[in-house]
Amino acid sequence: MEMRAIEYIEDIGEDLTHKIPPIAFSLSDSVLHSHCSSCFHPLNNPNKFPPLHPNTNTPIDPNSIPNIFYCSQICSSLDSHTHFFSGEFHLFSIIQSQPNILNTTTTTDIRTALRLLFFFEKFGFLSINGRICGLLSNIEKFENEDDDDEEDEILGRIKEGGRLMEMARRMRDGGVRGVYELKEDNLVEEIVLGQVLMNSVEVQGYEDCYLGNAIYGPNFSWINHSCSPNACYRFLLSGSELVKEYDDSKLRIEAAGDETVLKTWVCDESKFNNAGICGYGPRMVVRSTKPIKKGEEVCITYTDLLQPTAIRRSELWSKYRFYCCCLRCSLSPPTYIDNLLQESASVHLKESKTFSTEAYEELADRMDDIISDYLSVGNPKSCCEKLENILNGFKEEQLKEEPSQQNFKLHPLHHLSINAYITLASAYKIRANNLSAFHSEIDDHISEVFELSKISAAYYILLAGVTHHLFLSESSLIPVAAHFWINAGESLLNLVRSLTPKTAVLNSSSKISNKCRSKCMLMDRLDYDLGSYISRSKPRRLDFIDISSSFLACVSNIMPTIWHFLINTHHHCYFKYIKDPIDFSLLGIISSTKLIEAQTLLGTTDSSCVHRRCIIFEDTGGGGGVDKQRSNIAQLGIHCLLYGEFLASICYSSDCYLNKYVRNLLFDNRWI
Repeated sequence: MEMRAIEYIEDIGEDLTHKIPPIAFSLSDSVLHSHCSSCFHPLNNPNKFPPLHPNTNTPIDPNSIPNIFYCSQICSSLDSHTHFFSGEFHLFSIIQSQPNILNTTTTTDIRTALRLLFFFEKFGFLSINGRICGLLSNIEKFENEDDDDEEDEILGRIKEGGRLMEMARRMRDGGVRGVYELKEDNLVEEIVLGQVLMNSVEVQGYEDCYLGNAIYGPNFSWINHSCSPNACYRFLLSGSELVKEYDDSKLRIEAAGDETVLKTWVCDESKFNNAGICGYGPRMVVRSTKPIKKGEEVCITYTDLLQPTAIRRSELWSKYRFYCCCLRCSLSPPTYIDNLLQESASVHLKESKTFSTEAYEELADRMDDIISDYLSVGNPKSCCEKLENILNGFKEEQLKEEPSQQNFKLHPLHHLSINAYITLASAYKIRANNLSAFHSEIDDHISEVFELSKISAAYYILLAGVTHHLFLSESSLIPVAAHFWINAGESLLNLVRSLTPKTAVLNSSSKISNKCRSKCMLMDRLDYDLGSYISRSKPRRLDFIDISSSFLACVSNIMPTIWHFLINTHHHCYFKYIKDPIDFSLLGIISSTKLIEAQTLLGTTDSSCVHRRCIIFEDTGGGGGVDKQRSNIAQLGIHCLLYGEFLASICYSSDCYLNKYVRNLLFDNRWI
């Protein structure tokens, strides 16, 4: 099955669907006691509400079993019925009485499947061609394949989850199996859990926090994958008020594919819509990231697009059991972005030589182990040392016992380098925060906190610059680029705050921003709401060209001074290869400016456009040096935040949570 555009979508950043409500959803185990299980909003302790008992309509005792909570009485009344009658309540009871019965570390998928099965049996949806409610379950593929460790793990999750679902539903029915279930042991439960594993998506909240899983109907679930997608999606977590909100948005995509499934879905869709689905929970909107022709298939991504082809295909096969043959995966020679993501360092670093496939695989495994240990054990200092030793170069004999004198380095845009930047930026930030929390008044430690914060900011900027370069050749990376530019901007503003003595605080942000506002079209946006700033007299793709060009021109002027300041005291030598984190032309890589000029998917711009560059403030000696340094860092941070906000407005909308987060950062007096 697939979804196609029913009209020409001429611009990027266009909504393709209305606000799609979920069929079923469940909050992640890790946030069960901190977020509302109905609307996913954070709980305002002590004002949290337990579920209502279905027989008495009174709150149950939250101390009776590990349970869920709601942010309001409204959310409790909306979700309590499903919580009890799906068997979710009884699943918690089983796990409490038999703690060792669960081999997996989370119940999120199992609880989502219980809620989905409750929805199916409540409204009488049937199984057609291996689908229930149009949703595919691949359980047959897992059962019919030859034994393999990975396959056994996935099939094991389905079998174990199906058994727990059956136990919970039997307890719900008073110990008697429900009439809906087939004679085969747990077959229906296993099929529905397979549907959840195949079709559910992770709901992301503020600051990219994983909140839980949700599964949507065919209008979303039939959208196929591409490694060069033309659409993305966003979540709406607007609380219980969204239940009453009328959405008259037009659906601009339609289903195509198997005629039998389509005919069945036409019959089911009326029942589906009349049932009202959940009527609450995290809603979703699909949005264009490229122009889409009428009749063209609409695709999103199911995997990390910053990985090379072989890894993407492996991950897609592991989870979804299909071999990706999209244009990006099929091109030979590889696309520009895939060539960079998997290319050896020898092309760009003269003292480095190509290393063997075996050494590369060993290196990848070692990096995975380091990152996994960091995430599980939580030793950021050890993680930083190990990852930077790899980035700084290694001899093949360090990975295997064969003698070798060759020195190998990963180039800055290799996918392993990008994975390392993500971890290092986070690890240095955590080290700085931990040290600051325990030694906030000791001068030596304050200095160390500042140095750790500088290194963290450097990695965030490098990560944003690398991603931006790749994004300019593959515009579907726009959501990733938006997040990384915002992270970079936030790290720089935190650095500005740490540069400020407690007795020297600027009166307002105008002392920083006014000095360059007249020089830069991007800085003008501080005085405007995002929606009113972006020109509606021309397509967003032309706005993108103009603003991206202006952004690169401004940042190129500010960056050298700030980059030198960030890296000049770092004892690791990796940064010496990065002369400019947004311009990799010295490594033989196409400049970002030329990539913008070569854009064909997003349109072109007038070559006579003059960029208004931001000014920088040189420290000429005497007083005021700290203020000038702060001003330059703040300028760069503001630019990063505003550009990330602009990209987020394209892929998510101008009122998305990321843009609200940026506005809070920009007008937070802590860094002023």
